[in-house]
Amino acid sequence: MENGSSKPMRKYEVEVWWRNRTKVGEIGRLLNSFKWTESRNGVGSIDFNIDQGVLSDYCQKIGEDPAVLLQLKNTDIKLKRYGKYRIGGFVNDFPDINFNQSNTTVSVSCDGYLNLLADQMITNTRRYTQQYTADIASDLIRYACAKSGSTLDITISNANYYATQVRRDRTYDNKQNIKDAVVNLTSLGDGSNDFDFRFTPFREWESYDINSPIVHDMTVIYPAPAKASNRQAGATSMSMKLVSSMANYIIARGSGQGDTTLVVTASDAESIAQYGIHESVLDYSDISVRETLLQHAEAELAVKKLPIFLPQPKVNGAEFDVGSIHAGEVIRVINNKSPWFKVDGLYRIEEMVVSVNSEGSEEVDLTLSSLGVRQ
Repeated sequence: MENGSSKPMRKYEVEVWWRNRTKVGEIGRLLNSFKWTESRNGVGSIDFNIDQGVLSDYCQKIGEDPAVLLQLKNTDIKLKRYGKYRIGGFVNDFPDINFNQSNTTVSVSCDGYLNLLADQMITNTRRYTQQYTADIASDLIRYACAKSGSTLDITISNANYYATQVRRDRTYDNKQNIKDAVVNLTSLGDGSNDFDFRFTPFREWESYDINSPIVHDMTVIYPAPAKASNRQAGATSMSMKLVSSMANYIIARGSGQGDTTLVVTASDAESIAQYGIHESVLDYSDISVRETLLQHAEAELAVKKLPIFLPQPKVNGAEFDVGSIHAGEVIRVINNKSPWFKVDGLYRIEEMVVSVNSEGSEEVDLTLSSLGVRQ
């Protein structure tokens, strides 16, 4: 209540935090527009535009230096949607500012918290024997956080944690990138034992069973119906994206030099019979264990042995449940128009991009996949 009358809840609040620890300010009303992205097992983002003069005036009002308020690596941006924290990230790109113009628009890019691990390295050999896959990933994250001088502040969720059901051996040599190691652990060629992960807006790492995703009662329909029913979202457009070049014979090279290089191959006979042989060479110079190298080759083969086209609908945020649906979760999609690509079934959200204009209206671009989704 304010002055005896109810104050309507704002759709979005854009909070500025210092290293995930202290809330410094709230700039949602000052932004010209912004966009946020969730990506399954990938790096999300928050991007926004703000006038330089407006930012300076706001900082003067709260007694803060603009260079401190928005500081590379140290400033977190957290989005609230209708009072609920929805996504967070850290400032990782700041453009050149032109001081010769007034009210120059400043575009700020924030990366999802997975990229906190992008420049974190394993500086000594680490070996894991018969450990669950997500346990290895979470231990690597704890290792990064425990380094002297670390400000990562990543915690591991107890409430949302799936360790997977298969124990594995892993050896990581010096200079292995921790972000890549964690992402590579999510898919090792046997989808029945893979896992998904997500970072909460407060840098908490969660893991999920890829075979038991949340399935929402939301249906995206193209062409958009004249009047969408409850829990339906009409797509204003839909395209099909070819996600990668096809490869049905994978050559993976590990550590070593010349004749001593560790090499394994993985191939798919049915794909070769249908499309002919298509080869791809992968280099994993940090892998010295044959079984580990073979699992990477088989994982690559699993997603490249056949052409893969992913539906990409664009929907209105007023109909799509932006507040509750996350990347990695499943919705129903129907395409009644294209004679080439019949779409009617359950699809996992690989990526969700939400663009928000100055009035708060949302437009949602989805990239979807049916791989491993039970119909």
